Amino acid sequence: MDYQPRAVIVGAGPNGLTAAARLAMAGWSVDIYERADWAGGAAASSAEIFPGTIVDLGAAGHPFGVASPAFRALDLESYGLRWLNAPYPMAHPLEGAPAGILQ
Repeated sequence: MDYQPRAVIVGAGPNGLTAAARLAMAGWSVDIYERADWAGGAAASSAEIFPGTIVDLGAAGHPFGVASPAFRALDLESYGLRWLNAPYPMAHPLEGAPAGILQ
């Protein structure tokens, strides 16, 4: 009888989805469970952290994707992924407040 390894991934954020894809490529049977109504975790979420300011919760991790060996191995570009670059490498969203200091 052939045995197929099985994995259960809890969380469909970037790390969970990458783990699931890598395991599936290696022949594992994979189930993914996510409590939210969408995949992507913080990378797909925004929230009003400061009054009147919407923040992309996982935005700090996005730049690492293009350099990720795990993402590179998935060959996401052949499935239509296009890496986009912002016109500015960094922005400070809190008008009138110094970066790094919240009052």
